[in-house]
Amino acid sequence: QQLGAIGVETRVDRAIAEVHHVEAAAAETFHRFLSIFEGAITGHLLDRLRVEEDRRVRRTIMETIAGFAADVVEELTRRLDGAPWYYARNLVHLLGDSGAEEAVRPLTLALRHADLRVAKEAIVALQRIGSPRALPFVIKGLTGERAGATADHDRLRVEMARYLANHPTPSAIEALRKAVLSPRPAVAEACRRFLHDLPGGDR
Repeated sequence: QQLGAIGVETRVDRAIAEVHHVEAAAAETFHRFLSIFEGAITGHLLDRLRVEEDRRVRRTIMETIAGFAADVVEELTRRLDGAPWYYARNLVHLLGDSGAEEAVRPLTLALRHADLRVAKEAIVALQRIGSPRALPFVIKGLTGERAGATADHDRLRVEMARYLANHPTPSAIEALRKAVLSPRPAVAEACRRFLHDLPGGDR
Protein backbone atom coordinates (compact mmCIF):
# COMPACT_ATOMS: atom_id res chain seq x y z
CA GLN A 1 0.00 0.00 0.00
CA GLN A 2 2.81 2.38 0.87
CA LEU A 3 4.57 1.63 -2.42
CA GLY A 4 1.32 2.36 -4.24
CA ALA A 5 0.97 5.62 -2.39
CA ILE A 6 4.35 6.91 -3.54
CA GLY A 7 3.67 5.83 -7.13
CA VAL A 8 6.67 3.50 -7.37
CA GLU A 9 5.70 2.16 -10.80
CA THR A 10 5.36 5.69 -12.19
CA ARG A 11 8.74 6.59 -10.75
CA VAL A 12 10.31 3.48 -12.25
CA ASP A 13 8.84 4.31 -15.66
CA ARG A 14 10.14 7.87 -15.43
CA ALA A 15 13.59 6.67 -14.40
CA ILE A 16 13.74 4.16 -17.24
CA ALA A 17 12.93 6.93 -19.69
CA GLU A 18 15.76 9.08 -18.32
CA VAL A 19 18.38 6.48 -17.45
CA HIS A 20 20.36 6.98 -20.65
CA HIS A 21 20.65 10.69 -19.98
CA VAL A 22 21.74 10.72 -16.36
CA GLU A 23 25.22 10.65 -14.92
CA ALA A 24 26.73 7.38 -13.76
CA ALA A 25 26.21 8.21 -10.08
CA ALA A 26 22.52 8.87 -10.65
CA ALA A 27 22.17 5.65 -12.63
CA GLU A 28 23.81 3.75 -9.78
CA THR A 29 21.32 5.27 -7.34
CA PHE A 30 18.47 4.21 -9.62
CA HIS A 31 19.67 0.60 -9.76
CA ARG A 32 20.19 0.55 -6.00
CA PHE A 33 16.58 1.68 -5.59
CA LEU A 34 15.44 -1.11 -7.90
CA SER A 35 17.38 -3.73 -5.98
CA ILE A 36 15.67 -2.65 -2.75
CA PHE A 37 12.18 -2.77 -4.23
CA GLU A 38 12.72 -5.61 -6.68
CA GLY A 39 9.87 -7.70 -5.27
CA ALA A 40 7.41 -4.86 -5.73
CA ILE A 41 8.43 -3.87 -9.24
CA THR A 42 9.41 -7.14 -10.96
CA GLY A 43 5.93 -7.78 -12.31
CA HIS A 44 5.66 -4.25 -13.62
CA LEU A 45 9.05 -4.39 -15.33
CA LEU A 46 8.23 -7.73 -16.96
CA ASP A 47 4.89 -6.38 -18.15
CA ARG A 48 6.70 -3.40 -19.68
CA LEU A 49 9.24 -5.71 -21.30
CA ARG A 50 6.47 -7.64 -23.06
CA VAL A 51 4.92 -4.59 -24.73
CA GLU A 52 7.81 -2.10 -24.99
CA GLU A 53 8.65 -1.22 -28.58
CA ASP A 54 11.71 0.96 -27.93
CA ARG A 55 14.79 -1.28 -28.15
CA ARG A 56 16.80 1.03 -25.91
CA VAL A 57 14.16 0.89 -23.19
CA ARG A 58 13.93 -2.89 -23.50
CA ARG A 59 17.69 -3.10 -23.05
CA THR A 60 17.47 -0.95 -19.92
CA ILE A 61 14.74 -3.16 -18.48
CA MET A 62 16.74 -6.30 -19.29
CA GLU A 63 19.88 -4.89 -17.66
CA THR A 64 17.87 -3.89 -14.62
CA ILE A 65 16.23 -7.29 -14.10
CA ALA A 66 19.54 -9.06 -14.77
CA GLY A 67 20.82 -7.58 -11.52
CA PHE A 68 18.38 -9.67 -9.50
CA ALA A 69 17.37 -12.36 -12.01
CA ALA A 70 18.43 -15.13 -9.63
CA ASP A 71 15.67 -13.99 -7.26
CA VAL A 72 12.89 -14.17 -9.86
CA VAL A 73 13.54 -17.47 -11.68
CA GLU A 74 10.11 -18.78 -10.69
CA GLU A 75 8.36 -15.70 -12.09
CA LEU A 76 10.39 -15.80 -15.32
CA THR A 77 9.56 -19.48 -15.74
CA ARG A 78 5.86 -18.89 -15.13
CA ARG A 79 5.71 -16.21 -17.80
CA LEU A 80 7.38 -18.44 -20.41
CA ASP A 81 4.26 -20.54 -20.84
CA GLY A 82 2.42 -19.28 -23.90
CA ALA A 83 4.62 -16.20 -24.31
CA PRO A 84 5.06 -14.80 -27.84
CA TRP A 85 8.47 -15.67 -29.26
CA TYR A 86 10.05 -12.23 -28.80
CA TYR A 87 9.03 -12.10 -25.14
CA ALA A 88 10.01 -15.74 -24.57
CA ARG A 89 13.47 -15.03 -25.99
CA ASN A 90 13.95 -12.18 -23.52
CA LEU A 91 12.73 -14.31 -20.62
CA VAL A 92 15.12 -17.09 -21.62
CA HIS A 93 17.98 -14.59 -21.77
CA LEU A 94 17.14 -13.43 -18.25
CA LEU A 95 17.06 -17.04 -17.03
CA GLY A 96 20.60 -17.32 -18.34
CA ASP A 97 21.50 -14.10 -16.48
CA SER A 98 20.28 -15.70 -13.26
CA GLY A 99 23.07 -18.29 -13.29
CA ALA A 100 20.77 -20.42 -11.16
CA GLU A 101 20.45 -24.18 -11.21
CA GLU A 102 16.67 -23.73 -10.98
CA ALA A 103 16.78 -22.13 -14.42
CA VAL A 104 18.20 -25.25 -16.08
CA ARG A 105 14.90 -27.12 -16.33
CA PRO A 106 12.87 -24.34 -18.04
CA LEU A 107 15.81 -23.70 -20.35
CA THR A 108 16.02 -27.35 -21.40
CA LEU A 109 12.29 -27.23 -22.15
CA ALA A 110 12.88 -24.08 -24.20
CA LEU A 111 15.32 -26.05 -26.38
CA ARG A 112 12.20 -27.57 -27.94
CA HIS A 113 10.43 -24.24 -28.46
CA ALA A 114 8.55 -23.98 -31.75
CA ASP A 115 10.45 -20.81 -32.62
CA LEU A 116 14.12 -21.57 -33.22
CA ARG A 117 15.13 -18.08 -32.13
CA VAL A 118 13.96 -18.96 -28.63
CA ALA A 119 15.61 -22.38 -28.73
CA LYS A 120 18.93 -20.86 -29.79
CA GLU A 121 18.73 -18.31 -26.97
CA ALA A 122 18.08 -21.21 -24.60
CA ILE A 123 21.27 -23.08 -25.53
CA VAL A 124 23.28 -19.86 -25.20
CA ALA A 125 21.73 -19.29 -21.77
CA LEU A 126 22.61 -22.84 -20.74
CA GLN A 127 26.18 -22.25 -21.85
CA ARG A 128 26.34 -19.24 -19.55
CA ILE A 129 25.00 -21.23 -16.59
CA GLY A 130 27.30 -24.14 -17.37
CA SER A 131 25.37 -26.82 -15.53
CA PRO A 132 26.01 -30.46 -16.52
CA ARG A 133 22.36 -31.22 -15.73
CA ALA A 134 21.46 -30.06 -19.22
CA LEU A 135 23.77 -32.57 -20.94
CA PRO A 136 21.20 -35.32 -21.66
CA PHE A 137 18.82 -32.82 -23.27
CA VAL A 138 21.54 -31.19 -25.36
CA ILE A 139 22.84 -34.59 -26.47
CA LYS A 140 19.36 -35.56 -27.60
CA GLY A 141 18.99 -32.31 -29.50
CA LEU A 142 22.34 -32.66 -31.26
CA THR A 143 22.07 -36.30 -32.27
CA GLY A 144 18.44 -36.28 -33.34
CA GLU A 145 18.09 -35.87 -37.11
CA ARG A 146 14.85 -34.42 -38.41
CA ALA A 147 13.16 -34.29 -41.77
CA GLY A 148 12.89 -30.86 -43.29
CA ALA A 149 15.79 -29.42 -41.30
CA THR A 150 16.80 -25.89 -42.27
CA ALA A 151 19.92 -23.76 -41.85
CA ASP A 152 18.35 -22.38 -38.67
CA HIS A 153 18.10 -25.91 -37.27
CA ASP A 154 21.75 -26.41 -38.20
CA ARG A 155 22.80 -23.28 -36.32
CA LEU A 156 20.95 -24.46 -33.23
CA ARG A 157 22.67 -27.84 -33.38
CA VAL A 158 26.05 -26.19 -33.84
CA GLU A 159 25.46 -24.28 -30.59
CA MET A 160 24.50 -27.56 -28.94
CA ALA A 161 27.75 -29.08 -30.18
CA ARG A 162 29.64 -26.11 -28.72
CA TYR A 163 27.95 -26.72 -25.37
CA LEU A 164 29.00 -30.38 -25.40
CA ALA A 165 32.56 -29.45 -26.36
CA ASN A 166 32.66 -27.23 -23.27
CA HIS A 167 31.48 -30.18 -21.15
CA PRO A 168 33.60 -33.01 -22.59
CA THR A 169 32.19 -35.90 -20.61
CA PRO A 170 32.37 -39.35 -22.25
CA SER A 171 28.71 -39.10 -23.26
CA ALA A 172 29.21 -35.62 -24.72
CA ILE A 173 32.23 -36.73 -26.75
CA GLU A 174 30.35 -39.78 -27.99
CA ALA A 175 27.48 -37.52 -29.11
CA LEU A 176 29.90 -35.28 -31.00
CA ARG A 177 31.40 -38.30 -32.74
CA LYS A 178 27.94 -39.50 -33.71
CA ALA A 179 26.98 -36.09 -35.08
CA VAL A 180 30.11 -36.04 -37.26
CA LEU A 181 28.15 -38.51 -39.41
CA SER A 182 25.19 -36.13 -39.72
CA PRO A 183 23.89 -35.63 -43.28
CA ARG A 184 23.83 -31.90 -42.49
CA PRO A 185 27.27 -30.60 -43.55
CA ALA A 186 27.30 -27.60 -41.20
CA VAL A 187 26.57 -29.82 -38.21
CA ALA A 188 29.07 -32.52 -39.19
CA GLU A 189 31.86 -30.00 -39.82
CA ALA A 190 31.26 -28.15 -36.54
CA CYS A 191 31.39 -31.39 -34.56
CA ARG A 192 34.55 -32.46 -36.35
CA ARG A 193 36.16 -29.10 -35.51
CA PHE A 194 35.11 -29.21 -31.86
CA LEU A 195 36.44 -32.74 -31.49
CA HIS A 196 39.73 -31.75 -33.10
CA ASP A 197 40.14 -28.85 -30.67
CA LEU A 198 39.54 -30.93 -27.56
CA PRO A 199 42.66 -31.99 -25.60
CA GLY A 200 43.48 -35.43 -26.93
CA GLY A 201 40.58 -35.08 -29.34
CA ASP A 202 40.05 -36.78 -32.67
CA ARG A 203 42.65 -35.95 -35.27
